Amino acid sequence: MSERVVANYLDSFLTTEAVQKQKAWPRVQCCGTSRSLYCCECYSLLVPESEWPKSANRLPFNLHIILHDRRNAATGLHAKVLNENLVVAEDSNIHNAVQVFDLERLDPLPTNYSKGTYLLFPSDDSVPLESVRHQVKTLVVLDCKWTRSSSRQDPRLVRLPRVHLTHPPAKSYYWRWHSAGPNCLSTMEAIYEAANEVQPPTSDADRLTWLWLFGLQRAATGGISQEQKLRQQALRKQNGTEKQLRDKKRGKASSEQHKKDLESGKETKQARKPQWMLALEKTSADES
Repeated sequence: MSERVVANYLDSFLTTEAVQKQKAWPRVQCCGTSRSLYCCECYSLLVPESEWPKSANRLPFNLHIILHDRRNAATGLHAKVLNENLVVAEDSNIHNAVQVFDLERLDPLPTNYSKGTYLLFPSDDSVPLESVRHQVKTLVVLDCKWTRSSSRQDPRLVRLPRVHLTHPPAKSYYWRWHSAGPNCLSTMEAIYEAANEVQPPTSDADRLTWLWLFGLQRAATGGISQEQKLRQQALRKQNGTEKQLRDKKRGKASSEQHKKDLESGKETKQARKPQWMLALEKTSADES
């Protein structure tokens, strides 16, 4: 599917009429707090049902999302929400077709991935996804900041064969700025592109629904443009805004306190490891 088709679809959420309609949707109490669009805890779709797309076709693979980010910022959860609410159930396993494993919450990962499972992560040893598209049964994706992609080093994932998008689009429509370079997409954009490479859609509308929540959330942020992203990048190269300066000051104070705690023995280097890594080391030690 051409990049122009995706651009036109996502831009349709930014029209004055679409934005005003979205602003009129009420926030909903769900899982103990007020939310809009969807709930990142129970995966309920909170958009008025009259505004839902008719349905979404099932993804051409089972999807495992390894979450290592804030839930309300993780676009990969869009796939879980849409699978739970818009995909027509063909069998009793439809709700297991998309699974989320939250490393911060110590969700257990599958211990033995079966043949046909691939990790979507570009690296020196990854192969083009299209070259193995007929073999893909389960696709594992990381939903984390590019600067926190250390989760790929989890021993349960490191053994998986890796793939990368064969034809990644040059432009991302994600509203969150990063410095990882071109062809770097948000998790939901990558899932969408991967689905198209494994099983090309029969029509433009066949799979665009998987970007529906992405388009709504992008519109809610004001549809940040490439020029605005570049301004954000330039700003970070300077001293920073007042908020950034405050954050730097707090970070420096926290770092100095942490150094004192280490020197006084109040905190060990072991405690600096992520919780999922500590839990994994404990499990390995118990098994031995």
